[in-house]
Amino acid sequence: MKKVCLVLLVLSVVMNIVLATCLWQMQPFNEIVVGEIPTHSLDISLEESLHNSLQHRLTYDEYSYKWREEMERYLEFMHSELSAEHWELVAKSQESWLMFEDRDMELFLQAISQREGGGSIVGDFQVYRRFETYRNRTLHLMRMYEYLTTERIEG
Repeated sequence: MKKVCLVLLVLSVVMNIVLATCLWQMQPFNEIVVGEIPTHSLDISLEESLHNSLQHRLTYDEYSYKWREEMERYLEFMHSELSAEHWELVAKSQESWLMFEDRDMELFLQAISQREGGGSIVGDFQVYRRFETYRNRTLHLMRMYEYLTTERIEG
């Protein structure tokens, strides 16, 4: 019985590593590239952490919170730098986005739980999705700031 439990534990760890590696290599499916944003320092740091860690789930969890902090920091920056009119649009957009993300995460978790039958893999999907969500939103806000502060190019 102990050997069976040990084998199952090892298989679980291996599957989590394989899943995290596969998810890490995926491109975000909902990110529309509309401008060149240089590689963000959090992406570089994440890549280094993933190469130095067997605990990909914990690493993605940590970086999802770092992206959230970066998003909030950028929102504060936008609040202080944008015109009142532009900031109002950003604030309304952010409020709507937060409500959407709450509902969408509920839907996502129900769908993944149903498809996968529950288990720890659902948590892996949740952590990676949260990471991608905050990363994509932050990069989107950075692009919007760039567009809102750039003069129209004629021609």
